[in-house]
Amino acid sequence: MPTASNPTLKLWYSPGACSFAAQVALLEAGLQPELISVQIGSVTEEFAHMNPKRRVPVLAVGDQVITEMPAILTSISALSPDRKLMGQNTIEALRAYEWLNYLSGTLHGQGYGGLWRPERFVNDTSMYLAVQERARQTIKDCYAFIDSKLRKANTSY
Repeated sequence: MPTASNPTLKLWYSPGACSFAAQVALLEAGLQPELISVQIGSVTEEFAHMNPKRRVPVLAVGDQVITEMPAILTSISALSPDRKLMGQNTIEALRAYEWLNYLSGTLHGQGYGGLWRPERFVNDTSMYLAVQERARQTIKDCYAFIDSKLRKANTSY
């Protein structure tokens, strides 16, 4: 039963979307939210009222609605501090934020956003293929960078 120290958790997600990261973090934190599937592109008015951005993930912690992956993952980490999901000290937390912002802003926002939704970048439909090609290159560059960082023992920039 939810209490002030153990609030009700709900996660709105879409199968196959980036919201999967929040699901993994919740499991890693030992938390059991109510999972609510959302079909991107045809969200309900109730969902749109709760989150006018009309995007997933959305995490409700009690009556607080949290959007955007870095904020959601920070919230999950705060709900289970013993798991130290955002690191064990200040510099590790800062490195976690560097990764969260890079992944959400560059890889996801520019790369996959441009690939899957070029209309977010240009109005001219004749430019969609060019946007998608540039997005593919961004994705490749991001994965090469991520791979290089994973290969190094030192994760500092």
